[in-house]
Formats: sequence, C-alpha cells, structure tokens
Amino acid sequence: MIARLTTGITAGALFLAAIFLPVPGLFVLVAGALLLVAAREWSQLCGFGPRLQVAYVLGLALIFIFCSRQLDSSTAVLIPLVVLAFSLWILAIPLLVFYRKSQAIFSNTWLVAISGAVFMLSASLGLVWLKTLPDGEWRVTLIVGLVAVADTFAYVAGRRFGRSKLAAEISPAKTKEGALGGLIGNLVLAGVLVALIDFSPLSNLLIFVVILGASLLSVVGDLTESAIKRHSGVKDSGDLLPGHGGVLDRIDGLLAATPFFVLATFLSLSLG
Repeated sequence: MIARLTTGITAGALFLAAIFLPVPGLFVLVAGALLLVAAREWSQLCGFGPRLQVAYVLGLALIFIFCSRQLDSSTAVLIPLVVLAFSLWILAIPLLVFYRKSQAIFSNTWLVAISGAVFMLSASLGLVWLKTLPDGEWRVTLIVGLVAVADTFAYVAGRRFGRSKLAAEISPAKTKEGALGGLIGNLVLAGVLVALIDFSPLSNLLIFVVILGASLLSVVGDLTESAIKRHSGVKDSGDLLPGHGGVLDRIDGLLAATPFFVLATFLSLSLG
C-alpha cells in the first residue's frame, strides 16, 4: 500500500509538472515517452519476439512524431483516429460482457497489436492536442484526474465494501462495489466543478455526461487490458512502477477515456 501510494504521488507530481511547466515541447516529450514504454509492454503482451517488439515500438514512435507535428494546425489525422479508437472501445463492451464466447478475440495476436496501436496513438495524440488548446493544461488535468479519481475510489471501495465480482472470469479482484465507488468519486468531482465554476445549465449537464462517460469507459479499458493479460499469462504488464505494475496497468483506463473526452471537446468547440 505504501509503495502504491508513493509511486502514485510521485508519478502524479511529475505529470503535473510536465503539464504546467512552461517548457516548449516538454509535454509532447513526456507523452511520447509514455507511448514508447506502453508500446513495449503491449508488444510483450502480444507475445512478440525482440525484433518485432522493436519494430512495433519504433513504428508507433515514428507515427506519433509525424502526427504530433501536425496538431497545432490541423486535426485531420487526429479526429478519424479517435473516432476509430472510440468505436473499438464501444465494441469491446459486448466482448467483455459475453467473454466466454468472445475470449478468443483477446488472444488474437495481430488483432490485439493493431487495436493497441490505435488505442495508444489516439490517447497520446489526443492528450497532446488537448494541451494545445487555450485552456489545455486544465483539460489534460481533468481527463487524467478523473481517471485517477475513478481508480482511487474503486480501489478503496473495492477493498472496503467489495463483495460482488464485476467480471470474475476476466479479473477476479475487481468488484461491482469498486466500480460503483469509482463512478461516485467522479460524480463528486463533477459536482465540485459545477459548484466552483459558473457554467451555464447546459454546460453543467455536459460536464456530468462527459465525466460519467469517461469514467465508465475507464472501466472498459481496465477490463480489456485484464483480458489481454489473462491470455498472455501475466498478472501485470510490467514492473516499472512499484505497487502498480507496468505503465499500461496505470493508463489502461486513460487509453479508453481519452478518445471520448477528445471527441466531446472537439464537438463542443465546433458547435461553439
């Protein structure tokens, strides 16, 4: 518990520094570094050998570099990518619900590899794009914060009240009470934002919808990674973060929530 807490606080502080420090290119560099580590872990879950792992990681790195350079002037690449990622996450829901019939999909090496590339690129590029907006620092903080709140409340509620398994065949440790705790935590977060900031009634409603949607999708991301890990025969995606496992174990919810959040932000800006 102490290792988990220490790692979480340290990682959170470093990420906030990357968001708010006025250092040109720092956030892109951090997002790219996270992508590289996550891509390596994902390639290992796919069962790739060393050469394929290198090719996979370098391929995603090159795509990230090329696309991130376009984000200041165009979303032509980003929006189709996040739409695809969001669609895949929605498709993952029935696969998780009917896991017994669909579990072979989670062990399909190339399907998992391609889907993972879409998930990781859409999330990393989406965060970089959010950061370019006039109030981008706070938008990035919100999406990262709501996933962190969901994880924290789910962990505490699950340990204290957890009785009913959420998806026993996928992740025996996760409970319905924990998932509900994460959802309640984010609804509280939405209430705090509405109380502190003078939004219009419609904006208040949209805040609750976006936070609720992102919170639910973070659970989908968590369970999807758990299903892939189960078929890979591993408990954690890595051991880089003491008390947490690998980077993917910490950002799986963020991978699923970010495309939805980016689309909601894009639509709200487009509609004025």
